[in-house]
Amino acid sequence: MPDPNPDPIGGETASPPPPKPDLEHWRKRASDAEGRISELSSQLEKTERELASHKSRLEDSQRASELATSGAIDAQVIGSLIESMIRSKQAADFKTALAELRKSKPFLFRQPAALMPASPIVPERTSGFTGQPTPSPRGDRRSLLDYLRSKRN
Repeated sequence: MPDPNPDPIGGETASPPPPKPDLEHWRKRASDAEGRISELSSQLEKTERELASHKSRLEDSQRASELATSGAIDAQVIGSLIESMIRSKQAADFKTALAELRKSKPFLFRQPAALMPASPIVPERTSGFTGQPTPSPRGDRRSLLDYLRSKRN
């Protein structure tokens, strides 16, 4: 009886033909992959929204920090003025708007205090010939306590 699958090279017998692909198996894998793709895309969208939210909060905290270090008296008022300047294209970004607002409306910012000693240096006064200290004209608490101590001793 002749061999139904003769070997083309001339060997004994050829291997059996490959089995037909299982179409149901591949369809199931494709639908699973599509489901996974939709799940991952929804996770990506959620992560992008969270990232945008975190960036917004970071920018807000940086702006609040800059307003605090600039000496702003009322941060909310200055913040709204800066936002309106940016929206109306008077300033390109937050920092330039803050600098322009500081120049145009300095009354909205605290002015740096002049350098003064914490307490004026006043020599201790003695009254007449007794050598007893008298209250200092400074009028602060420390001088009063010094005077009272000296009277007690």
